[in-house]
Amino acid sequence: MTHNQNFLNLWISILYRYRKNYMNKKLEAYGGASGSSLLILSIYKNDGISQEQISDLLKVDKGSIARAIKKLEQGNYVRRQEDATDKRANKVYLTPKALALVPEIQSAITDWNKQIMTGIPVESQKIFLNCIEQMAKNACDTCL
Repeated sequence: MTHNQNFLNLWISILYRYRKNYMNKKLEAYGGASGSSLLILSIYKNDGISQEQISDLLKVDKGSIARAIKKLEQGNYVRRQEDATDKRANKVYLTPKALALVPEIQSAITDWNKQIMTGIPVESQKIFLNCIEQMAKNACDTCL
């Protein structure tokens, strides 16, 4: 195993923590929503998505999704509505407050991605993104 392979988890962890800090700073005016930015974007792109579908999409356990949605609901970022065809399921919708936040989230993510890709040639970026996507798929397969 090479030096870089030994530290793969370290670098991923560092990127995760710095991204979290960056998003918190960029979205601090919006309270607790910064930690749920990907959740908010997922609901934005799939209005009326069920909690179970969100869990599948983001690869996060159902309990964590339920807690995150409850927190967003308390902050008036989302509303839940019982599914008309399945009374056990809830559909999730963004409120106007969250819809106003979406451009801020998208801008922060775009800026972050530009920042971390600075100095990396476009071809290398494409290769990296393909590789990390495959790594995520491999991890998902391993954990099932």
